[in-house]
Amino acid sequence: MNADLKTRVIDALKTIYDPEIPVNIYDMGLIYEVTVSDDADVSILMTLTSPMCPVAESLRTTEIMYNPLDPNEEFIELTNAAAETINLNLARFTNGIDFTFPSIELAPGEYVVVVRDLSTFEAR
Repeated sequence: MNADLKTRVIDALKTIYDPEIPVNIYDMGLIYEVTVSDDADVSILMTLTSPMCPVAESLRTTEIMYNPLDPNEEFIELTNAAAETINLNLARFTNGIDFTFPSIELAPGEYVVVVRDLSTFEAR
């Protein structure tokens, strides 16, 4: 079961393309590791697509809930791993998730969660 979930996650990652070149992020080597726990929690260790990205060294994807039993429970958590505050203004997800951040500042160690359905997430 977990091997099947890992395959589905990798297949989904292969649908996400770098905006500057026609190569998906998995085949480009931006995904370092995909692990699936016995409880079907998925962890993805990755880097950002551009070393010139102003938050490339600061912003980390620290948790992803992908393909839960209830699709409304999907979420992505991002954490500021830098020593200074970063602003996510206009940073965006464009494939799989359609979301553009407003002017949100993340202090060092602070995180933000992008959820599919806020009321479902809060009820967890």
